[in-house]
Amino acid sequence: MGVAEFYFTPPEPPKDENGNYREPNQNTATKFMMISCACAEYQVYGEAMVPVLRILPISNEYNELKEYSFSEIQYVGVAAKEISAIRIKLLDDQLRPLPVSRKPTSVVLHFRPRPV
Repeated sequence: MGVAEFYFTPPEPPKDENGNYREPNQNTATKFMMISCACAEYQVYGEAMVPVLRILPISNEYNELKEYSFSEIQYVGVAAKEISAIRIKLLDDQLRPLPVSRKPTSVVLHFRPRPV
């Protein structure tokens, strides 16, 4: 299983008491996001095991649709023989859920048969 296409709109950052966007702290700002799926095989990330499909850089351009299309799909194993539902999570580099935008997010998954 691999991610063939991904469409994502980063949500707006928090605002201060005057309604201005707060600039992210460069020391603690998230540099990338992980597309995670429970039906993917777990992989080592730091000291944790995470079912990650793909790692992508995060842009500071808010409320603009980001389109990713991958000509080379990075395949990971599927952890189950049967899948009834697929739930995608977007995580930051600290494995925390990313805040979601009000705009749609889309992930196109590609499956290939297991070798016999």
